[in-house]
Amino acid sequence: MAGPGPSTLRIAFPGTGRETVSFEPRSADAPVVLGRPTAAGTVAPDVALVDESVSKRHAECMFDAGSWYVRGMGRNGTALDRRLLPANEWVPLAAASMLAIGPFRMRLTVGAGTAGGTAPETVTFLDAGAGARPETVPRQRLESAEVRLSALLAAARRIGASDDERPLCEAVVEVLVATRDFDRAAVMRAGAAGDRDGWSPVAIAAASEHARALPVSRTLLEESRATGGMVRLDHSMERLHAAASLIASGATAAICAPIPSASPARLYLYADTRSGGALGDAAVPYADMVAQLAGLTLAAAERRALQGEMVQARKIQERLLPDPEGECGCVRWSLYSRPAAHAPGVEARPSGDFFTVIEAGDGRVAAFIGDVAGKGAGAAIVMASSVAHLDGAVRRGMPIEQALAGVSEFFVRRPNLDFSVSTGGFSTAIAVEILPDGACRGVDAAHCYAAIVRADGSASRLEFPNRTTMIGYAAGIELVADEFRLAPGDRLVLFSDGVVDQQDRSGRRFCEAFESDPEPVIAALRGSRGTAEDVERLVGALERFAQGVPWSDDVTVASITLASTQA
Repeated sequence: MAGPGPSTLRIAFPGTGRETVSFEPRSADAPVVLGRPTAAGTVAPDVALVDESVSKRHAECMFDAGSWYVRGMGRNGTALDRRLLPANEWVPLAAASMLAIGPFRMRLTVGAGTAGGTAPETVTFLDAGAGARPETVPRQRLESAEVRLSALLAAARRIGASDDERPLCEAVVEVLVATRDFDRAAVMRAGAAGDRDGWSPVAIAAASEHARALPVSRTLLEESRATGGMVRLDHSMERLHAAASLIASGATAAICAPIPSASPARLYLYADTRSGGALGDAAVPYADMVAQLAGLTLAAAERRALQGEMVQARKIQERLLPDPEGECGCVRWSLYSRPAAHAPGVEARPSGDFFTVIEAGDGRVAAFIGDVAGKGAGAAIVMASSVAHLDGAVRRGMPIEQALAGVSEFFVRRPNLDFSVSTGGFSTAIAVEILPDGACRGVDAAHCYAAIVRADGSASRLEFPNRTTMIGYAAGIELVADEFRLAPGDRLVLFSDGVVDQQDRSGRRFCEAFESDPEPVIAALRGSRGTAEDVERLVGALERFAQGVPWSDDVTVASITLASTQA
């Protein structure tokens, strides 16, 4: 086959395995187009560069008066030999040049040139013994590093675009095989610890169907799992004889690295080659970086999925809460409920607080406030279960003390209840039932956060002499109700411990000991004239005290009055 002519333009993609393309001189009105093809095929450039950062007609090469020229036209720029080209301006090509478009690095040569493999570039470095001195570095070495970085950036783009595990793993193995360092790459899922036969493939890419079907080295997989890092076997290592499956497959070198999206890792990147000899110096760190990129992307995808689940859980939980303002039977209420400060990367999360108002068939209205041990999704499940049990019990005519005791027994009966975790199914709670004439009964199950605001604006802590232990902690608890009365215009204010425990910038709590010194809460409520003002005053006092410090716990505040009075 005849070699390239003196005016042939060759475009190569070093380090990618992509075939070199050649172009003979063309007329000025038919330049060589480099750009992104369209999915519909309406745009078909001479050199297809498939990436969203590349314009459809990103650059052109033209032959004129015995020389080749290039011009950049893309919105994201074009670099020739590391210098950005002026937009839409023709620049002459040397015998060998490097052209950069988005993540692509191309070697452009004219005629029989070789891209300057022996032409040096000079760099300067500091030598402690002799001071600064120049060192000549072959251009080929610099180009090789640039190509590797370019390939890594392209890999990051493709891997980062995958949200689900399988397409992400498929992208990982394909970008690794595309480097031609490896004949085969696979992402393997680990089985149970110690189970050498429990490995299963998630995605495989190979240079041939024969390579795809060959066994992988269980020795290498198990060693990577045991060490928690990259391991490597090749013909120069004495341990190679232990990897029988590696030898049987004809591989001369292989690597394995964990994909660190979870601890311990459950996915591992495996790659091997049959090309003979040891792996190149860049192949192993490149594979390790691809594994790290995959881990970061997978962890980010898992966080996004968790965030979505948290948002949905919070929306469901909000539907279980009463409206911020409402009326039920003989009572009216105002309510404020907000979860603790969000976890990093999560827009919303469920609350462990619960509040519900339930009308019984005999004219009573029952209100419950509670604080489940722990935070987040586990506490939210306990909260939802508690509200459901209380609603059913009260609507069947059960007194509040029996309704709370029933919730307690439900969780105590669970055979796998575990108090060693933060959310074991137990909570503090206050239950009150109110009659149309203002007569009230109340039960305090280790909660204690309640106040009375009288019609004249005076406020005081509401005490329950028969207070008992929290619900769900022990079997057979006995709850005894205390009696009190709401006169017209009086309000019952119930709140969670997130109010008293909130800290300011110095670490001081809003109310250090509510039972012995409730004044910070009482002072906020004193002088208030309605349910909405009760809630607004207490929440406002808390926000002013916190001085911008994130809320460390879930906060719920509810004010209840007889419906015949104005809120």
